[in-house]
Order: sequence, then C-alpha cells, then structure tokens
Amino acid sequence: MSSIAVLVAAIQKNHRNFTTNLMDHIFEQVIRGMEENDFKDSQRRVSTMKFISECYNFKVIHTDSLFNLLYSLLNWDVDNSCEIQRLADLDSNSDCFRIRLVCTLLDSLGRYFMRGRRRLLLDRFFVFF
Repeated sequence: MSSIAVLVAAIQKNHRNFTTNLMDHIFEQVIRGMEENDFKDSQRRVSTMKFISECYNFKVIHTDSLFNLLYSLLNWDVDNSCEIQRLADLDSNSDCFRIRLVCTLLDSLGRYFMRGRRRLLLDRFFVFF
C-alpha cells in the first residue's frame, strides 16, 4: 500500500487531475461500501481505508478531506426521513463495521495528530465518536 501511495504522491506533482480523480474514486468506493454493507467486501473496505491512510501520510489527501470521511462514516444514513426498517437493514445493532473502518484509519494515522490544529480536530472527533 505504501509503495502505491508513494507512486500516487509522485504522480500528483505533474498530473493533478489524475490524482484527484483517483482519490475521488477511492472515496466513492468507501461510500458505496456503506450503501451496500455487504460482508464479503469487508476486507476490501479495510484495505481501502489503509490505502487512504497511506495517501494521507504522503500528503495526497488533506486533513479536511480525511475528517470529512471520518464524520461521514459515523453519520452515514442518519436521516429522519428514512424508514426505520431500511436503517435496521443497513446497520443492525450487532454490526460495528464502520467503527472498525474508523479505527483502522486512526490506527495508521494516530502519530500525525499529536499537536497543533490536528490534535484539536482529533480531540473533537473523539468526543463525537
């Protein structure tokens, strides 16, 4: 994963549109995975989160985009207009997979949020979490 992230970071300097489209596709995969919530794709989604963390390590993704993803993982499909059964089908009480995705991302990135503005953002996220 880190080798691919290094390659993407190197490509980013000359081909900004390619990198933007690639990361947009990766984020779309995460969102599609939350919509479908299929168990057979769980390892792929964990790998995708690991790749996102590696891309953040090599400054392909900004902090704001990362925290938007984290908050959307926790807030997914929390909407008053949705039917209760539909929510129950998407997220049962025993399914903690979104928490696993958040923990995978934070496990890889925790050392980058030790001080400054990033620390405040992470503290605020932990209270929300």
